[in-house]
Amino acid sequence: MENYSTTSVSPSKNAIALRYGVIFGIISIVYSLILNITDLAFTNQALSWFSFLILIAAIVLAMREFKRQNNNYMSYGQGLGIGTLVTAVSSALGGIFTYIYVKFIDTGFIDKMREMQVSELEKKGMNDDQIDQAVAMSDKMMTPEMIVVFAILAGLFFGFLLSLIISALIKRTRPEFE
Repeated sequence: MENYSTTSVSPSKNAIALRYGVIFGIISIVYSLILNITDLAFTNQALSWFSFLILIAAIVLAMREFKRQNNNYMSYGQGLGIGTLVTAVSSALGGIFTYIYVKFIDTGFIDKMREMQVSELEKKGMNDDQIDQAVAMSDKMMTPEMIVVFAILAGLFFGFLLSLIISALIKRTRPEFE
């Protein structure tokens, strides 16, 4: 008579995070495209912040899926890893899209950003010399490549922070003697 063990296999954090990262990446690309085409990205900053709510939903859904597949358990570290990977995948996809969009589709995108920056600086009461100096400094950073780098880094930073918080709220540690 053979003795088979009934050990359960832990779900793959990476597979779950990759799936939700791709889904969120595609959703955020479509949302970003809509904002850019309608010029709402420049005129309504509140709509730009809505993407954070979408990211929060993606992180929460990925963590909940992991817990569901793991007998309703998820450690803080597992949650942090899942949320960070979701963010990394979606930021990479968003970065690729942003590069293609700024470099090939809407070549005037950087000019629109510069105009918005000048408008904001004027609202703050800066004089023309101060504005020219600020624009000259930011022009060094406003290339398609640098926009992508900053978008990915900002996405990773905020995604990591959100993952820290969400993981702390959603975690459910497995008892030591189960």
